[in-house]
Amino acid sequence: MEFTIWDVALLTVIPLQATIMAYIYRPQIKAILSIIPLPFTLATLSLGLPIDGTNVAGLLLIMFFVHSVRIMNYKFHIHIIISIFLASFSYCLFGSLLAPIIPHSNRVFWILLSISFLTGGILHIMTPQKIETGHRSPMPVMLKWIVITGVIFVLIVIKKNLQGFMTVFPMVGVVASYELRHSLWVYCRNIQLFVLLAAPMMLVIHATQQKFGLGMAIAAGWITLLIVAVPVYMIILRK
Repeated sequence: MEFTIWDVALLTVIPLQATIMAYIYRPQIKAILSIIPLPFTLATLSLGLPIDGTNVAGLLLIMFFVHSVRIMNYKFHIHIIISIFLASFSYCLFGSLLAPIIPHSNRVFWILLSISFLTGGILHIMTPQKIETGHRSPMPVMLKWIVITGVIFVLIVIKKNLQGFMTVFPMVGVVASYELRHSLWVYCRNIQLFVLLAAPMMLVIHATQQKFGLGMAIAAGWITLLIVAVPVYMIILRK
């Protein structure tokens, strides 16, 4: 397997993002830092494929990931590390099975984007807002770095199987779920909000990528995300 410059960027930048997030105490800020879409951006460039139905279907799977971690850990008292492993394995399994059968048409993209947006909105309304304790992990920096680097390496190896699902996989979320194990309700609500905010970003990228190229389309998507996300998170952080 031949690594590209974007693969190297993934292996360098994302562990740094995860490590910085881990040392923040306030769960709301920790959750926000965990969903800054640097992994999505670099993974999309690494994959080199246009944004299509597999990417937006990944938004559904990332919600499945966080809620399955929360349910396994909170309700069934499964150790958080085992919960994260099972949720990550399930994401990759479902993604690799669904990727070959999801059509790459505009119609399917719009259908799945609408389903993802509505699901995120409904779950966000239904997920109660709770005040949960902050946490700063004593886990050594090097161990965090090794864990997230290992996760990203595996994703790079299987990216052709996952297609667009690879770009939305919670790379930072693997560490974030562990760091936010005392505040998984906050994390779940934040992921659902992220799905609502990421939908316009993906819409803009999908609409402009053919005319302007993937790089310029992603830049336009980032501008769109900042326009819709900054006011929302300013309100959240004031609470």
